[in-house]
Amino acid sequence: MHGTDGKDAAAVNMPFNYTGKADLSKMKIAYAKNYFGKKDTLGNEGAVLEVFKSAGANLIPVDFPDSGIYNFDMIGIVIGSESAAAFDGFTRTGQDDKMNRQGKGEWPNYFRASRFIPAVEYVNANRHRYSLMQKVNEVIDKYDVIICPTWVGNQAAITNLTGNPAISIPTGFDKNKAPTSITLVGKLYDEATILAIAKIYQDATQWNKMHPEFFK
Repeated sequence: MHGTDGKDAAAVNMPFNYTGKADLSKMKIAYAKNYFGKKDTLGNEGAVLEVFKSAGANLIPVDFPDSGIYNFDMIGIVIGSESAAAFDGFTRTGQDDKMNRQGKGEWPNYFRASRFIPAVEYVNANRHRYSLMQKVNEVIDKYDVIICPTWVGNQAAITNLTGNPAISIPTGFDKNKAPTSITLVGKLYDEATILAIAKIYQDATQWNKMHPEFFK
């Protein structure tokens, strides 16, 4: 979860200086204006911005780098190939047949189908992934956090590919009494900052202490 054991060259040691304190008035707090106000939002995003304003944030509208850089199933190829490789023995020995969920989109079939992804497609997907990392970081690196509606656009898939830290926090309930959330996206290796900002929101609201009703 943190640091490296010296065996994986892709893992690095980076500091985690979390204090739980942040002065929003001195930080660059952005929100993804191209995501807010979409018809598929859940309705509580505007109230979230008001909470941050009341806490001292000077909100900066930005366009989250989504358009034109995620126009094919990059994450499906990357996650599919890597998960199939990770569970190679699991699939080859038939252990996947023992899993309860065997539907078309469930993990056992995901592992099986991904074995047919051509190596060329995987390599090219990672080339595009590297380009995505550069383009996204150019934007995100300018701010301490970018506030995004959780279920709008491709930010969740994008941050999975780029490695930028993201945290989703509860923001209330929708008209069906199901919980809603907001996502905070931060700079690479800067989990401590978005956690501190999330804490400010949670200290100013009660949503993280409330639970949805059980449906019968």
